[in-house]
Amino acid sequence: MGLLQDVQGVVIGTAERATQGDTEAVGWVVVAFLSLSIVVVLALNQVPSGKGAKVLPPLYAEGLPLIGNALAFAKAPLEMVTRGHNSLGDCFTISMANKRFTFLLSPSAHEVSLLSKDTDVGVGDIYRFTVPVFGPGVIYDTDLDERYFQFKMLGSGLRISKLKGYVPHMVNESESFFAKWGNEGEVDLYKELARLILMTASRCLLGPEVREDMFEEAAELIYILDQGMQVLSLFAPNLPTSAHRKRDQARKDMQKLFQKVIDKRRETGTVGDDLLQVFMQAKRADGSSCDDFTIVGLLIAAIFAGQHTSSITATWIGLHLTRDKDLLSRVLEGQQHALQGQDGQLNYDALMQMNLLHRVMKEVLRMHPPLIFLM
Repeated sequence: MGLLQDVQGVVIGTAERATQGDTEAVGWVVVAFLSLSIVVVLALNQVPSGKGAKVLPPLYAEGLPLIGNALAFAKAPLEMVTRGHNSLGDCFTISMANKRFTFLLSPSAHEVSLLSKDTDVGVGDIYRFTVPVFGPGVIYDTDLDERYFQFKMLGSGLRISKLKGYVPHMVNESESFFAKWGNEGEVDLYKELARLILMTASRCLLGPEVREDMFEEAAELIYILDQGMQVLSLFAPNLPTSAHRKRDQARKDMQKLFQKVIDKRRETGTVGDDLLQVFMQAKRADGSSCDDFTIVGLLIAAIFAGQHTSSITATWIGLHLTRDKDLLSRVLEGQQHALQGQDGQLNYDALMQMNLLHRVMKEVLRMHPPLIFLM
């Protein structure tokens, strides 16, 4: 008991000096508090979630307690996860701030997620950071029935019959875009292709009104929304940072921009061949339609779903083809052969016959996946 009494005396004395303004004592109190917090957090991380729960995946940690994982992950996420894989195997958990990320790194480990019900392994919580961008009640901020309905709408706007109608718009946008390049020079391939893809997406998904009359404004707002989805947003999506404030204002401005298009179509009876029209005409099982806020949120979600992945993949395809002249020659030959079978018209059927180009695309996706993690 003597040692315990001595420790108790030191603690009480230090606390008293801290209340009197002793800076050294204050420092020791802070250190003690942080140390206690670390112990509590580490202990809680080891507690199974629920009565009778099975043993949770092992925890992987690096560097300083509390902040070490976040720093290592922010610096080099793939390298950190690889070290965790080498140390703990195919399934482990990394705690960062107020989140726990469990990594499944093999086909057998994936079964835990892929064979589970949506009610058991829902993605709503992890994608909570998208709510300020898409809007409340859109995609991940809905119950499962509404989410299935919204996904069905997105899918119906991208079915083959729709894609066939989109190809002429894509061809027109591409020909107009590349006509401005000239025969020689240097470009930032990623930036150029990202802009082209946004142009084609604007025409095929958002409609001709946005592409022809509002593209620059829409592109700027999409950029601001994109910048508002940062690593910090994953942990604190509503923290009042500058990027988040700009994001919230951009979402309001996007609503105003698309509202003009929606209202005009209703007033004039215009029926488009784009994704916007699909959302405007869709009906739930009870006969109800989407409200305008949800329609705009779904359009934003559609743009974000493909913008980065398409731009990254297209860039890698371009880089590999320009580096491998023999492969480029064979791809061009395959394209010419496909076009001959369609009377020289670049349409959906011609694209489906470009087998070598498709294999190049698949190999690029294998070598350079645009998404390093799926949540």
